[in-house]
Amino acid sequence: FTAGVSAALGLMAGIWSAQRTGVGCDVDVSLRDTAISMLNYYAVWYLNRGMVPPRLADSSHALFVPAQTFRTSDGYLAIFCGKEKFWQELCQAFGKPELAAESRFCNFEQRDKHKPELLAILEPLFASRTTAEWVDLLTGKVPCAPVRSMAEALDDPALRSVNMIIEVEHPVFGVVREAGCPIRISGDTPEHRPAPALGEDTEEILSEYLGYSPQEIQTLRERGII
Repeated sequence: FTAGVSAALGLMAGIWSAQRTGVGCDVDVSLRDTAISMLNYYAVWYLNRGMVPPRLADSSHALFVPAQTFRTSDGYLAIFCGKEKFWQELCQAFGKPELAAESRFCNFEQRDKHKPELLAILEPLFASRTTAEWVDLLTGKVPCAPVRSMAEALDDPALRSVNMIIEVEHPVFGVVREAGCPIRISGDTPEHRPAPALGEDTEEILSEYLGYSPQEIQTLRERGII
């Protein structure tokens, strides 16, 4: 999916360049290269310092502690203390401000060094409340979110308020519900339609957007180009 988004960006850049210069281009995007690009700063760490991030449980971050999922009394909660102030706020929410000042946990380096000890303290605390209680308590203070099931995520009423769950009429399957587009442009009212069949829009694109005549399009077909 990310390769598809990358390809779309490349195509838009290619079209923009062609419109300005009159010269077309090829856009080459591979799944492998896209995956490597998504390594982001982890790749920078390895390529410049030889640091290989360990594989950690509970979706833990390689350096920030605590930054992972925790079991609550009725589910799971993800938190990310990527700044010292978030750790301090978390300790306040626990009613244990002394944790933030304790030498074993006073900064990122010490919390990473003493992570097993810290988790032994934090896990029972998180398990003492529901996920919703923790979200209410931490929102606006510590980056957090409930770990949801597919049903919980897609049935969220907030998605409907921003038109992220849409319905389209499909010629074969009838009404199909699906996730909408996350990109919103002011003044634009998107028209939702089913994905085109293979080649369905080829002639329209070539004639209306690129100015090809019917004879030129037929020639392209005869030569096997389209």
